[in-house]
Amino acid sequence: MRQRVSITEQVIASIAGLAASSVEGVSELRGSVADNLKAILGEEGRSARGVAVHVEGDEVHVTLHVAVEYGYPIHEVAQRLQRAVKDEVEGMTGLRVRAVDVYVSDLTLPEGAWDLEPETEPELEPEPEPEPESETGPETEAKAEEPRAEAGTRAPGGRAPRTPKPKARRKKEPVPDEAL
Repeated sequence: MRQRVSITEQVIASIAGLAASSVEGVSELRGSVADNLKAILGEEGRSARGVAVHVEGDEVHVTLHVAVEYGYPIHEVAQRLQRAVKDEVEGMTGLRVRAVDVYVSDLTLPEGAWDLEPETEPELEPEPEPEPESETGPETEAKAEEPRAEAGTRAPGGRAPRTPKPKARRKKEPVPDEAL
């Protein structure tokens, strides 16, 4: 009496996905647009997302789309990923894994990378020094008043906006004839 055991591609994809998720440096499996649509429609399990499997006879071809965490050598992560998936699928199914293709489709930052607080406080701009009064005194010299910001207008940070000072222009020096 001959008995037959059949393992679906989705089961093999689940095995491959779980094996891939356990490899250090793999941050997540990334599905294609079609995978994402299937997941939304409930046609595919989440563990198989980013994993495609093709079975022909007793041979399996696995394709993975992954995101690698920044800081891990991508080629080493891909090699460990291929070995882990091959060993797990062959060990659990008894099928021969012909190939494991790895597509690194994204690079992610480690968790908490953006939670760092600045080590120093930002420096504030120094206030301009007041100009010294002339020898004739304030009574005889007409002072030009600086324009003031209208009530209720503030720059970012709550400061009153500053009036830009005219930029000093450098005098152009003639170019010697020998340089031409």
